[in-house]
Amino acid sequence: GCTQSGHFGYAYVDCSCSNLSATVNFCPGNTTIYLTAPDGYGSYQWLDPNHVPISGGTNDTLLVNNPTVGDTFFVYLTSAVDTSCHNILPVVLEYTRIFPNATSDSTSCYGIADGQLHANGTMGFPPYSYVWNTTPQATTANVTGVAPGTYIVDLTDSLGCEDHDTVTVYQPARIDTSLLTYDFCYGDPRITLVAPAGFSSYVWIDPNGDTLTPGIPPN
Repeated sequence: GCTQSGHFGYAYVDCSCSNLSATVNFCPGNTTIYLTAPDGYGSYQWLDPNHVPISGGTNDTLLVNNPTVGDTFFVYLTSAVDTSCHNILPVVLEYTRIFPNATSDSTSCYGIADGQLHANGTMGFPPYSYVWNTTPQATTANVTGVAPGTYIVDLTDSLGCEDHDTVTVYQPARIDTSLLTYDFCYGDPRITLVAPAGFSSYVWIDPNGDTLTPGIPPN
């Protein structure tokens, strides 16, 4: 029989005496790529996109210089067992476009470094590597303990294809208490200070920096 299957190069090919096709993925900027046909055949002949036999293209691999996305090469396969069994495998050249898909979680409070960064590489060939421009530099998909700011993640897949994404960690607005003043009359033995409502906890501090107890939220 004329059957061979497996993972060859970057395309999964199931080769039998039937219609065949394969896609080879490469990265933008690659100046050379190798096309690999299924092994185990008696002979090979590679054809260029114009169906012209390529001189010296009689091995199971073919070096392509300056590959162009969308070009289709062909390899003529002849069985080593039954020379009457042959087929032509079209091989389409396509870019591998990868996406970092970066997102962020804002900090819980103004000035607190508890934001988070997330990236999830897709459309490429895993495993992916991640490099963030954090300090210190993070190399994981998810990063915690991040201060407010804008960050860049560089994503690389197993083929060496690269892309980057930019994401911002936001923080809530700062609470401005500079205009909170209280008027009272000279000689008043006691006054009541009232903080803005809507906060989960309150701590009162006297002019000496000492904490007053109890700090009871207003009703």
